[in-house]
Amino acid sequence: MRSLLYSTLYHNISQVTSSCFYNSCRRFKTFPLIHSHQSSTSSNQSHIFNEHCDGAVKSSILSNMLVINDFLSAEEEQSLLKEINQFIKRQRYEYDHWDDAIHGFRETERSKWNEENTKIIARVQNLAFPPNVTPIQYVHVLDLEQKGYIKAHVDSVRFCGNTIAGLSLLSDSVMKLVDEKTKTQEILVLLKQRSLYVMKDDARYKFTHEVLENERSYFGDLFVPRGRRISVICRNTPDPSLIDSSSDTSTNNNPYAR
Repeated sequence: MRSLLYSTLYHNISQVTSSCFYNSCRRFKTFPLIHSHQSSTSSNQSHIFNEHCDGAVKSSILSNMLVINDFLSAEEEQSLLKEINQFIKRQRYEYDHWDDAIHGFRETERSKWNEENTKIIARVQNLAFPPNVTPIQYVHVLDLEQKGYIKAHVDSVRFCGNTIAGLSLLSDSVMKLVDEKTKTQEILVLLKQRSLYVMKDDARYKFTHEVLENERSYFGDLFVPRGRRISVICRNTPDPSLIDSSSDTSTNNNPYAR
């Protein structure tokens, strides 16, 4: 039973001896992730649910927070990094954000990419968005330094539609989701280097989400070292009927979705 818990928690763990880790396994439960995409390897070890998450929450999160490992090859990652570094290297890292959601970051948007990277972006958009959904032309690039992090927040409906799709470059990281109402249901999501996550609907609007700083970067009891992390994020156009929603308290006309 013990070895089964280890293998279902994180498929890259080959040897675990910590009793503390075993206790963590008992507090958090994994739930299989099933999807129909065959072009990349989907991980069924990317989510850990705490004991307060019932079946409905698990089903909702797994439907609305997809993680696909090895979406990018090492060569594709380097192609993106080469182009990104060319236009972002002149920017300084910032330590305040318009809504205090990000610390230690620099960001920009990009509408035009070289030929190879245009194909990568198109592959992300084709997977994340149905044919009848219009992607936003500008792709958001967020560069977190090693000590940077994204604080817990719920996405605004003002700046993008119901889906965001993010490539994780340079470093593994851990995202934490917490239900906004009760604050008791927590999910840890492992975002491995070169993976793609697709987050939509309930995962974005009913749960806060954050990218943990290096000191808190644990997936269960497994420490996941955080280095500099660049995310390349595709979004779809916002729903006009929701832009003026009274439930969205954002007032700043910030051009970037988080």
